[in-house]
Formats: sequence, C-alpha cells, structure tokens
Amino acid sequence: MSGHETGLTRASFGAGNQASTGGTNGTARLWDTDTGENTAVLTASPGSPVVTTAFSPDGRRVFTCSLDGSGILWDTANSNRLAAYSFSDPCHEAEFDESGVLLLVGAGPQASTASLLNGEPGALEATLAGHTAEIRSVDFSSKARHAVTGDEDGGVRVWDTGSREAIAVFKAHDDVVWSARFSPDGQKVVTASGDGTAKIFTVFQTTEDLVEYAKRFAVRDLTPCQRERFFLARAAGDVCGR
Repeated sequence: MSGHETGLTRASFGAGNQASTGGTNGTARLWDTDTGENTAVLTASPGSPVVTTAFSPDGRRVFTCSLDGSGILWDTANSNRLAAYSFSDPCHEAEFDESGVLLLVGAGPQASTASLLNGEPGALEATLAGHTAEIRSVDFSSKARHAVTGDEDGGVRVWDTGSREAIAVFKAHDDVVWSARFSPDGQKVVTASGDGTAKIFTVFQTTEDLVEYAKRFAVRDLTPCQRERFFLARAAGDVCGR
C-alpha cells in the first residue's frame, strides 16, 4: 500500500477489511486490506506527525492523534470529523474498550493526564490525573472495568473506570514504560520498560481480595488476649490490655 508522501509512524487494523496508517506529515490514510486501495485521506494536523490511530470495534470510527496533542474522532464512512480535542501532551497511544462506548487516550487537558472519552459522541467523560510524566501506554481490561496507564518516569496506575479513581499506583520501573497490558482475565498487568525489564503485577478486584491474598503470605501471631482466651501460654513480656 503506497500513497503517503512522507514516512509512516503508525499502522492498525480495523473491523473487516479496514486498516489505517499515520504519516509524519500530519495525515492519516484508510485502506481496503483486500484490494490495497486507499479509501480516505484524513488531514489531522498538517506538519505534525500522526502518532496514534485506533479503530472502534465496529470500524465505524477511527481516532487519530498527533505529536502536537491534537486529537480527532472520524467517521470512517464519510471521513467527517465527529469530535476534535486539544491535549496538553502528545497522545502516544489510545484504545477503545471492547464495546466501543469508551475511548482511553494517553493525554489530557492538563500535562501528564489521561482522558476517558465517550467513544460515540466524543465527549470528555473524565480526566485521569496523578502521573508525573507523559503517558506512553494505555489499555483496558476485559469489559473495561479497569484501565492501566504507564508513563515516561516508570510509573504505572490502574484505574477503576466506574469511579474514575486510581486503585493501584506503582513505581514500576527506572525508565519509560513503553507498554502496560492487562491479561485476558484482567487479573494481572504486564509492563515493559526502557530499563530492560518486564514486570507482572496482580490486580485485586476488591479490598477483600487483597486481604485474602495477603493472608497466604503474612501469617499473624495471636494477640496476648487471644492467647489467654484459648488457654495458651503468653510469650515473655506479653500483657493482655483488657
């Protein structure tokens, strides 16, 4: 497939026979993968490389974002702009959830934030704040219950998409987190970093799940009062406070 007048930065598949490519000259192109035909040219942000292209699951929409922080949601049937955004940082990655209702963008209205958008009309649902550096990777868990973001300073955050709150915060790496992805069951996150390491973290769905997990590794001694209650000898110096 040829047609771009400059170098390419990104490529992705859509539903059916769709594909998209982003160019360094600020344009994106849509393609028919069966014929190789260029079906549309999307002028995103002239002169600023398109660094992200992401299709909705049904292929009816595609999101592009450029290095200058300009993001556009397009109708793939007619190449019309459905929504446009101006982000504070370059959005290096974006992803629709599996239903196409939510769109997670690794940039926001303030520096070092991510955006949770409504993937149909394109309205901003929430700004996810807390990172201290540009966000490089985003991902949804299955059914979009959680989202994960990774930044240039090695930070990783897991978000509850219902409450829009961070439920886990890791200083995962000593260098940029290039990729953070959920396991298919949403129970784990794997990260890959410029520090040369990959790590796996467990995501607990509830506080009770975390407590039960901790019990397997941190066995607690009985308190002095509990030892007395069960007629066990107290250790030297133990005093029941009741």
